[in-house]
Order: sequence, then C-alpha cells, then structure tokens
Amino acid sequence: LKGIFNIIIVDHLNHDGKRENLKLLKFENFIEKDTFLEFIKSGRLENIHIIFHLGACTDTRENNWDYLVKNNIKYSQVLFNYCVMHNARFIYASSAATYGNGSSGYDDRERKLNPLNGYGKSKYLFDEWVLDNPNKPSQWVGLKFFNVYGPGESHKGEMASVVYKGYNQIKKTGVLKLFKSCHKDYQDGGQKRDFI
Repeated sequence: LKGIFNIIIVDHLNHDGKRENLKLLKFENFIEKDTFLEFIKSGRLENIHIIFHLGACTDTRENNWDYLVKNNIKYSQVLFNYCVMHNARFIYASSAATYGNGSSGYDDRERKLNPLNGYGKSKYLFDEWVLDNPNKPSQWVGLKFFNVYGPGESHKGEMASVVYKGYNQIKKTGVLKLFKSCHKDYQDGGQKRDFI
C-alpha cells in the first residue's frame, strides 16, 4: 500500500515500545482497540475499504480461555461482519499454531487440525467460523504466519521471535546458544523453522 496514508491504526498501547513503533509510520489516525470496536458496532466509522486485522493475544502460554475468545474470536468476528456489511476487504492473521505439531499435515482443506494450545485453538476456531459463514466480504484472506520477526519487537518480551532473541544473545555474549532437539532426526541446533 505504498503511497496510501489515510490509514487508521488500531492497537492497545500497553507498552512504551509500541508507542515508539508508531513514530516512524505515516497514518491518519490512531484509535484504541476497544474504542475502535465500539465505533464499528455503532456504525460511527464509514468508508473503510479494507481491514488488515493482525491483532490478537498471541501468547501461546495464555490459559484464560475467556480472554482468548474475546480477543481472538469475538473481536475478529465483529470486524469480519463489518466487512461483509460494507463490502470491504478483510485480510487477517491466522496462525501456523492451528496446525499443532504438524502430524495432521498442513492442508487447511482437510479441516482436521489439532492445535496444541489455547492460542492455536482460538485461531483455528475463527478460521473455521469464517469458512462456515455463508456471508463473505468482497475479498477475505487468512494468512498462516509461522514465525514473524523484524523491527519493533522489543515490547514482546518472552514472545519475541527467536531471531530477535538470538540477535540480542549474540550481541551480549558473542555466541548463540542452540536449542536441544526433541526429534531423533535432528541434531541439537539442527532444527528448521520458517521465518517471515
């Protein structure tokens, strides 16, 4: 979307690092995520042509199922339905966590996935809801990210990417401590992952 700046950024600025990330961006407005949801539900926002929905509780250790449902399913459903009603495009972040340990494969058409944690389950249930919904926006896309990394991760703490943590570990100690392998086909540190 180069050259497009009539953008509304929606987030929950619960960390100074998130605020810092906004300073380099060109956008029209910022709205807190709960306020944005109220605006969407009340019809106070019009002429939205596309929603890039990348927000969620991404903590794979989160055990509060009600919180995951509220943030990762219900919130997403409201945005999806808005796009249906207003003929807007909807592009959202699903997750590779929906595949679980991969033993059921990586083909979403099979629809027999087995997530290993609440986060993955919440993303899977939203994907299933979208697929089963008879009404669809003019365009909808669910992106299954595996490992995302890049600038602006300092606020993520333990949920920051392996790349970010490794970089800081090398910077601090001069070496990278590799992971112990739990799979007989891979030596310690020989595991492979996809990164975006």
